[in-house]
Amino acid sequence: NPSVRAFLRGFPNNAARLVINPAATSGGADNPLPVIEQADVDAVKAQITAELTQTLGERLAEHPERLYPAGEAPAPVIVVPEGTVGSQGEPTFELTARLTYSQPYVLRADVEADARAQLSADLEAVPSGMLLLPETIEVEIGTVVADGEALTVPVSVRARATPALDEEALPELLAGKTADEVRAALAGLGDVTVDLWPTWVDRVPRLTWRIQLDVDTPTSPVASPQPS
Repeated sequence: NPSVRAFLRGFPNNAARLVINPAATSGGADNPLPVIEQADVDAVKAQITAELTQTLGERLAEHPERLYPAGEAPAPVIVVPEGTVGSQGEPTFELTARLTYSQPYVLRADVEADARAQLSADLEAVPSGMLLLPETIEVEIGTVVADGEALTVPVSVRARATPALDEEALPELLAGKTADEVRAALAGLGDVTVDLWPTWVDRVPRLTWRIQLDVDTPTSPVASPQPS
């Protein structure tokens, strides 16, 4: 160092060698001085960001009943102490970080219930002469969008319907008709099978209590006109 060099030189104008080394130096130890560089800090920040983002995803996955608006999570706030970059002699360093996440959400069950209610109340969704089958309603939920402080949830609703039959009035309608007349009277309601018994009779009994009706429930799809 400069003070040792000045001591060995003795006086400023001394031009002689300060050290004579007649033999090669051997032994000793190589102890490099650790220095924290910006690349080291950036690597740790990237690792922290990845870990916090993964943890956030795991926390959100714990609540599948919630629907959050689409969007990327905010970047974590990472505190780098002053003087960290360029510091020497410390093989390790620590950073602190915080990821604050706050988002409104709606419950999936509420969205589905509202969608079912809207379809059931939509008189134009079901074709004339058909009845909606509530148990067949299917709700497909789209991407939730934040609109100010409100959330917009697009949904597509589908259901099935069945012909509206008055089973109590059908015996009166069919009494005394031939098999062909029965099929004509029920045309448009699906496949009609007429079994007359005994086999020698040619028409439905006129006594309605002797008429047995077996009604299956053929269904046809009904959908909301557009996502709503």
